[in-house]
Amino acid sequence: MDIAFGLYTAEGAAVNASNLAPVSMSLVAAPGHPLSRLPNVTKDDLAQYTQVCLTFDQGDKLVSEALFSTNYLGLTMFEVIRDAVINGTGWALLPYPLVKEALASHSLCALNHDLLLESHYYRYVEGESLGVVATALLTNVIRFLGTTR
Repeated sequence: MDIAFGLYTAEGAAVNASNLAPVSMSLVAAPGHPLSRLPNVTKDDLAQYTQVCLTFDQGDKLVSEALFSTNYLGLTMFEVIRDAVINGTGWALLPYPLVKEALASHSLCALNHDLLLESHYYRYVEGESLGVVATALLTNVIRFLGTTR
């Protein structure tokens, strides 16, 4: 492996990764979802509905990033989670750059809340030494992240 990129919570993973940029997270639902009609959303409101969340394999078990409820649908990719939420499956906490266009086109609604949400960071892990291609890729990712904040 030359280089890998990912999105991690503030605690991150147990790997030696370097932070590239913080990323804003958006609490979203489809316009027709009951949560979208509320003037302010609480933890109790969220717990009443299905959360579509990231789920990953950790050894011999699946681990979900469900926030406030055991009522969740676990998927493995943020893009698939976004699409499930657009289709009305539930609500989700997603990276803002991923939902920016859907919010602008009103395919998704940002939920109004005063919840303290965990910080996330775009991070990277590099192999023993970065070659020309990996260095160019890292430079372009840094430039892109600077324009999406």
